[in-house]
Amino acid sequence: MAGAAGGFVTRAFEAMLKECAANRGKFAALQQSIQSYLDSIKGATAEGAVITEALASAGRVLDGPQAELVLQPLRLAVETKHVKLVEPALDCLHKLIAYDHLEGDPGLEGGKNSPIFTDILNMVCGCVDNTSSDSTVLQVLKVLLNAVASNRFRVHGEPLLGVIRVCYNIALNSKSPVNQATSKAMLTQMISIVFRRMESEQVSVLPASSVVKDTPSSITNESENGEISTDGQDEEKVTPGDALSMNRPSEAPPTSVEELQNLAGGADIKGLEAVLDKAVELEDGKKVSRGIDLDTVNIIQRDALLLFRTLCKMSMKEESDEVATKTRLLSLELLQGLLEGVSNAFTKNFHFIDSVKAYLSYALLRASVTSSPVVFQYACGIFSVLLLRFRESLKGEIGVFFPLIVLRSLDSSDSSLSQKASVLRMLEKVCKDPQMLADVFVNYDCDLEGPNLFERTVSALSRIAQGSQIADTNSIVSSQTVSVKGSSLQCLVSILKSLAVWEQLRRYSLKQGSIVESHEGDASRSVTTDEMKSQEDVRNQFERAKAHKSTLEAAISEFNRKPTKGIEYLLSNKLIENKASSVAQFLKSNPGLDKVMIGEYLGQHEEFPLAVMHAYVDSMKFSGLKFDAAIREFLKGFRLPGEAQKIDRIMEKFAERYCADNPELFKNADTAYVLAYAVIMLNTDAHNPMVWPKMSKSDFVRMNTASDAEECAPKELLEEIYDSIVKEEIKIKDDSHDTSKTTKRPETEETGRLVNILNLALPRLKSASDTKAESEKIIKQTQALFRNQGQKKGVFHVAQQVELVRPMLEAVGWPLLATFSVTMEEGDSKPRVVSCMEGFRAGIHLTRVLGMDTMRYAFLTSLVRFTFLHAPKEMRSKNVEALKTLLGLADTDMDALQDTWNAVLECVSRLEYITSNPSISATVMLGSNQISRDSVVQSLKELAGKPAEQIFVNSVKLPSDSIVEFFTALCGVSAEELKQTPARVFSLQKLVEISYYNMARIRLVWARIWSVLAQHFIAAGSHHEEKVAMYAIDSLRQLGMKYLERAELNNFTFQSDILKPFVILMRNSHNSKIRGLIVDCIVQLIKSKVGSIKSGWRCVFMIFTAAADDEDESIVESAFENVEQVILEHFDQVVGDCFMDCVNCLIGFANNKCTPRISLKAIALLRICEDRLAEGFIPGGAVKPIDVVPEANFDVSEHYWFPMLAGLSDLTLDSRPEVRHCALEVLFDLLNERGHKFSSPFWESIFHRVLFPIFDHVRHAGRDGLSSSGDDWLRDTSIHSLQLICNLFNTFYKEVSFMLPPLLSLLLECAKKTDQTVVSIALGALVHLIEVGGHQFSDGDWDTLLKSIRDASYTTQPLELLNSLRFQKSKHQQLLSREESNAQGNSYLDSQGEPSISDSNNGEHNHPEAGLQTILENSEDLPSPSGRTQPAVFPRGQSFGQRIMGNMMDNILVRSLTSKSKGRTDDIAPPSPVKAPDDEADKAEEEESPMMETVRSKCITQLLLLGAIESIQKKYWSRLKATQQIAIMDILLSLLEFASSYNSPSNLRTRMHHIPPERPPLNLLRQELAGTTIYLDILHKSTVEQDEKDSIEETNGLNVESDDQEKIKYLAEGKLVSFCGQVLKEASDLQPSTGEAASADIHRVLDLRAPVIVKVLKGMCIMDAQIFKRHLKEFYPLITKLICCDQMDVRGALGDLFSKQLTPLMS
Repeated sequence: MAGAAGGFVTRAFEAMLKECAANRGKFAALQQSIQSYLDSIKGATAEGAVITEALASAGRVLDGPQAELVLQPLRLAVETKHVKLVEPALDCLHKLIAYDHLEGDPGLEGGKNSPIFTDILNMVCGCVDNTSSDSTVLQVLKVLLNAVASNRFRVHGEPLLGVIRVCYNIALNSKSPVNQATSKAMLTQMISIVFRRMESEQVSVLPASSVVKDTPSSITNESENGEISTDGQDEEKVTPGDALSMNRPSEAPPTSVEELQNLAGGADIKGLEAVLDKAVELEDGKKVSRGIDLDTVNIIQRDALLLFRTLCKMSMKEESDEVATKTRLLSLELLQGLLEGVSNAFTKNFHFIDSVKAYLSYALLRASVTSSPVVFQYACGIFSVLLLRFRESLKGEIGVFFPLIVLRSLDSSDSSLSQKASVLRMLEKVCKDPQMLADVFVNYDCDLEGPNLFERTVSALSRIAQGSQIADTNSIVSSQTVSVKGSSLQCLVSILKSLAVWEQLRRYSLKQGSIVESHEGDASRSVTTDEMKSQEDVRNQFERAKAHKSTLEAAISEFNRKPTKGIEYLLSNKLIENKASSVAQFLKSNPGLDKVMIGEYLGQHEEFPLAVMHAYVDSMKFSGLKFDAAIREFLKGFRLPGEAQKIDRIMEKFAERYCADNPELFKNADTAYVLAYAVIMLNTDAHNPMVWPKMSKSDFVRMNTASDAEECAPKELLEEIYDSIVKEEIKIKDDSHDTSKTTKRPETEETGRLVNILNLALPRLKSASDTKAESEKIIKQTQALFRNQGQKKGVFHVAQQVELVRPMLEAVGWPLLATFSVTMEEGDSKPRVVSCMEGFRAGIHLTRVLGMDTMRYAFLTSLVRFTFLHAPKEMRSKNVEALKTLLGLADTDMDALQDTWNAVLECVSRLEYITSNPSISATVMLGSNQISRDSVVQSLKELAGKPAEQIFVNSVKLPSDSIVEFFTALCGVSAEELKQTPARVFSLQKLVEISYYNMARIRLVWARIWSVLAQHFIAAGSHHEEKVAMYAIDSLRQLGMKYLERAELNNFTFQSDILKPFVILMRNSHNSKIRGLIVDCIVQLIKSKVGSIKSGWRCVFMIFTAAADDEDESIVESAFENVEQVILEHFDQVVGDCFMDCVNCLIGFANNKCTPRISLKAIALLRICEDRLAEGFIPGGAVKPIDVVPEANFDVSEHYWFPMLAGLSDLTLDSRPEVRHCALEVLFDLLNERGHKFSSPFWESIFHRVLFPIFDHVRHAGRDGLSSSGDDWLRDTSIHSLQLICNLFNTFYKEVSFMLPPLLSLLLECAKKTDQTVVSIALGALVHLIEVGGHQFSDGDWDTLLKSIRDASYTTQPLELLNSLRFQKSKHQQLLSREESNAQGNSYLDSQGEPSISDSNNGEHNHPEAGLQTILENSEDLPSPSGRTQPAVFPRGQSFGQRIMGNMMDNILVRSLTSKSKGRTDDIAPPSPVKAPDDEADKAEEEESPMMETVRSKCITQLLLLGAIESIQKKYWSRLKATQQIAIMDILLSLLEFASSYNSPSNLRTRMHHIPPERPPLNLLRQELAGTTIYLDILHKSTVEQDEKDSIEETNGLNVESDDQEKIKYLAEGKLVSFCGQVLKEASDLQPSTGEAASADIHRVLDLRAPVIVKVLKGMCIMDAQIFKRHLKEFYPLITKLICCDQMDVRGALGDLFSKQLTPLMS
């Protein structure tokens, strides 16, 4: 090992010894030294043995004497400068250090640090000079590198710097590129080694409080209270590191971006350094020394910091020559490498950060304002490292350098393209760090007093990217401009992509955190909840801070335009309090306000601005300040306004305040005011180059002492003020940089303003010396200003909340969109287009995840617009890229498209149209070369394939809300396609496809989708082109078939919704082929899916119902065939809720007029459905109908019965007799068979909604009624139905007794009609109802019946007969000459009301109308009492109504009383049938006089009502209560009184004067006769029955006659006596006195009245003998007077009375 390790020394020495020998003693000292070493080694001395042993193995250290023995020859060899000696010596030294044989610390004293180490190292460094060979230089570099890198031979202090210096010199001055590169590499390596050693020493780190990760308290304190907690740090002992975290409020505002730019533009290094000092200055006045005391740190740290400081100083060298420039560049390069290479621990290392602030900041400051592009490029590189790695520790410095380096270069028009390119390259790098962007936004843009670095950067980049293109595209400048624009665009895209990445990372981090937290216990959950709440508060704080800042900026902008409105804006938004003091403080502390506008506002004379000005001045403290210093302080914050009055007010207030703070200086404020005004004039005079000549000191003193000496200021003070003002101009604090502001006035205007105001002399030109002096003053003043101002600095916030991306994007989103849009419009550069597309993708994605719908919509619509599919002629490759991007979004980020699906799908539709239509494809890129056109067309075809198709395939990935929007949009696009000519079905096809894809979605979502699809398919199915409509319907069938594969539970209606479009199309289509196709589709659905159909049956039956109304018989046949098959074979599948639809469908077929066969089969199927329903089979088992509110007595079966019954009811009015009869039969069969199961409410519904509507045609018939031959079937149906309904009522009397009133109302309402047949039918049915069912009537029913008859008797009285005027105007006068077939006419009249006897007197003045008499005489045309009718009226066989009418008339009118026969008759014989009048004449009469027909009908009604009463009294009299019997008597009496009053002798005689003698007068004798007969029968029955009861009771020994019975007897007796007496008296009064002859009129009247008189006399014959006896005294005079009556019938009846009543009394 000795040969390997120690042999290199011996060999080196021997080689050097030979070289010395060759030079013949020239290097004697060296020879001697080498020889001594060799002798020691070879002589086996102790010292030699030690050396040999040490050199035998690596790592053995030579002690001091041995080391000196070895190193002495090497030192001497180096000193010789002889290459052949120096190189072996350097090589030997290199190996000694490399093998760790030397141990020491060159640069340190004491211990093993022998001075020889330092000396020899210095000599090695000295080996390099201009004459050194390249090999020697390399050897030197090897030695130096090993020396620095060695862990035993450690270089420190000055030797270390010497080593670095040598390497610098080699790198800068060596002519060998190899040596230059090697030295640079070694420098980098050495620096890295030094700083790695420092890191290994475990140096202290910045306090944790210096970097705060978004704690709510820190944000709140910083943004609201202006205070930051020091987190327990000692405020008395302040270290430079503490400066990073401490924060106290400062009255002085921060330096603005404009200030920095102006300072940099003027290369004001001192001013910039002052700004930098201010940025890191402590608020309590304690200054941080530049750098740290190296004596306080260990040697390793000192070496590193010393080296760093040296590099920084070397980087600040003035570029006086080429070497200095190279030195500066190399230093900057090494610094950048150093900053990039240090570990993350250094980014917060206290000592290192302090050195960065102390030295690097100022080096960077100088480099940032240099004119050298290379230096500036390194400055950008260093700043990028600081921004990426050190921003947490250098918040204040970043705030200074960012505007200085980035914004100034991007915004300034003076900056070169190379500078812009350097900045853009730097930004491209840093913008890829998403965390950096978020941190910058949070710490500066969200800081109320910080610059909007993020927002302004994006705006600047946007402006550059949108910049105009240079016309000469071939120039170098043009290419550079294009490159800069491209870089700007790429930076913007990088920003967007970084934001997207950061959002994704943060969201993923939160998700992972929530997953971890889900596995923790409850305690940790509560902590997590608090942390989440805290993070939420942080996010809200940042958002509020940014919003507050934006509002404040808007207010400042408004103030800078119009101060008054700006203040109003501030107050309205509650940014400041509505107090003068608050406004004044705002004006003082806000740096963004225009100083000119502040002065303008303070000078206003209104109340509030004046108060603000006073508060502004009062807030200032002038105590102890000299007068000129006070004015300087006062005018720092604003520029004096441009009006003398305003200046006067301001200076007056200043003088007041100054005197208040310094009361002993001036005797009054006037003196201070005058002096202040004079100072302003002096300042303008002295420093305005436009004013000449200048004011002298004596002039100034004289101007202020012209008045009373006692009131003037002291001369010494005036002279002092003059000197101060002349020496240093009074300027506002932003005068030095105000040129950069947009509100700055032109210099000539500004300089002349105060001259004119203060009336100074004319200007003169400024000399060069004056300009230089002023510039120096500006620099000094600005530096002093920045040193004295503090900036509020808070802690650095590390952005963590993902929600912060939203305000970031809100701030820059619109400029980004504008940039992308402009870039796309400008040119076809593919790289720029690709960048724009990346930006669009990132922007759309971000806006989607952040919920920024407006911006997202703007991005998407812009992208859609750039596809140019609407203008294929203008398409270019960039438009294809836009389309590719759009389709890519639809594939990867579908949910982002949302409300723009319509535009996207329209693009897809247009794409398909262009690519599938060769004629359109040929127009693409019209005017371009064929290769480009073919390429674009081919690209479009490729995009129309899988990329476009993928949109529809991926629709299954869309969330619920988005899929509905997707379907809606596609339906809209399809609708537009269908409007084209010819119509396109591309989107319609896609609708079917995506419906298949998405049919597996939950029913709720699918229902929303189908609501959209259904409407569109309806529209498509209604298309005017048959092919399109049929395609739509077939597509609908396919979807329906597919959906029916899904099982459906009860009470759901999804199937119904699916099939509903078929229903609408079937109802609305006018094309028989379309309707036939729909029926075929439904038939196919039934046949294939009959087992799956549930709620769909409803629509199936609705479709078949629509088909039932079709005019095409084939459609009807096909539909009915399938309905029949469903009912017969699949009835079990028809659910309960669809049962009514089934019934309606069958009713529809029954109503179809195509063929009776279908109608009859439909009714038969209804019968089958009824049987199934009656069996209790309700398919589906529905408990209740969905749309019906259940009642307590609700029966679900009745819910299904009703539509069937109602349908049959409608069919009873069918014009086809077989259908009508079948429906009527089935209807009443159902009711009779199933009625016992019906509830009372249901019966009520049946009567009102099923049965009564059958008679609606009759009830609502007009004057003509049902008289036409075409309506005979209605008459027959009504007659038959009346019978059936009455039978039904009687059959189910117990269940339906409550329906008697409406039934009677129906019958009597029909009885009031003018149609004679209807009247006879209705009242005949009433009689039948009474006769058949009267035995079941309750007392209440009888009351109802009698009330109805009474009302009918009143309402049908022919009161028209009492109005003579109407009859005089009758159009039937021609009937007077007409030959009559009857000798005497008869009339049947009715009345409305109960006319009294006085009413009859009114009739005496009436003039009878012969025409009406003729009509009444012809009333024989009506059914006669015997029931016989004329064949002309009823050609067919007698109906039920006619039969009962005949029976009734037989009972009522047994004999005719209208004949003129004077022969005596024992009884009244029925009249023989009269000859019917001519039918045509009858019709003519009715047509000519509706009133005549009304009267005739009422007469018939009254007569038939009498028949009804007759039926009651004959069959049910004994069952009636006393009150009911009395009611019948009253009804009869009212009828009789009206007829008798009209037939009174006086009225008859009056009417006789108006007709020929051969004709009888108009009369109501038949009504009177019939009523008299019935009335007498009732009265006799009442008296006779009562007597019989009395005799029976007496026989039984009982006397229990009730009060009611006694009352009836008494009342009947009284009515009988009164009635008979009245008739006899009237007849006897007409008899002439003895010896007189009766007049012809009286004779004719008696002839007419004879039947009534006879009927009364015959009634008296059967009167109870006791009654007759009791009232004989009243009767006798009357009957005796009738003995001489000329009428034989009367005398005959009188004879019978005498024989039967008087004879027994005389015996």
